[in-house]
Amino acid sequence: MKQLLIAQDLSSVGGVSLGIAVPVLASYQQRTTVLPTMLLSSHTGGFGLPIKVDISPFIQAFEEHWTTIPVQFTGAYLGYLGTVESIKMMGILLDKLSDDKTLTVIDPVMADHGTLYSGLTNGYVDELSMLCLAQADLILPNLTEAYLLADCNYQENPSETEIKKLLTRLLKKLNLKAVIITGVTNQKNQIGAVFLTKDGESGWVLKARRENHYFGTGDLLASCVVGELMSGHSLREALEFAVEVTWKAMSISDSEGLDQRLGVNFMSILPDINDRMEK
Repeated sequence: MKQLLIAQDLSSVGGVSLGIAVPVLASYQQRTTVLPTMLLSSHTGGFGLPIKVDISPFIQAFEEHWTTIPVQFTGAYLGYLGTVESIKMMGILLDKLSDDKTLTVIDPVMADHGTLYSGLTNGYVDELSMLCLAQADLILPNLTEAYLLADCNYQENPSETEIKKLLTRLLKKLNLKAVIITGVTNQKNQIGAVFLTKDGESGWVLKARRENHYFGTGDLLASCVVGELMSGHSLREALEFAVEVTWKAMSISDSEGLDQRLGVNFMSILPDINDRMEK
């Protein structure tokens, strides 16, 4: 049974992570196996302290059952894993249920604005680095996460030359086919993403910075990139479309006066994906 694995957290309130990834990838006509790595009563931004349920003790049991079906992953999209144990278990799961043809994309969700998320340690960073080295074809860190994985000192506003060095270091250190760094900016008040491939292809995809911040924009962008790649588009095409529709979703959210805590209105761009799949 050919499936795309989506492994990341599930927040009951707030449109982020699995709440975005599943409908977006369904719009890309992907049959998915969903693994919630952690259950939360809400995401962690603005709703108070959420209730959390760690799923890591059950990952091995999931894998053992899937082996009997059997499930074979044509792609894997990993987001927030949450614990060192989850990272280790995901490595074992991918070893058993994927192969060299599997496209494995890791969004190494663990930090922002120069700081690790609460409860995470340098040991978590090291374990996630080893998972990326062993399994990932493509990673999509934000700037903070990129510096952590590269084991370099964080710079808040790096130059284009510095970012190119960072991309190159990540490609070599983690033996990747490609790297996308999200949330990068330039001096024209634009924001977006930059990529570099093992073959030397590179580029920046930027849009005008918007004033409001919505939860889930990174999840939307990464989910679209995965869907685009699984549909046969090039990395450049995938990133250009993902940035465009993410910016559009933010614009629509602004016009609706949406409560930013509830996440970006990703539903508004699902018709764009459907139209793209029909061409």
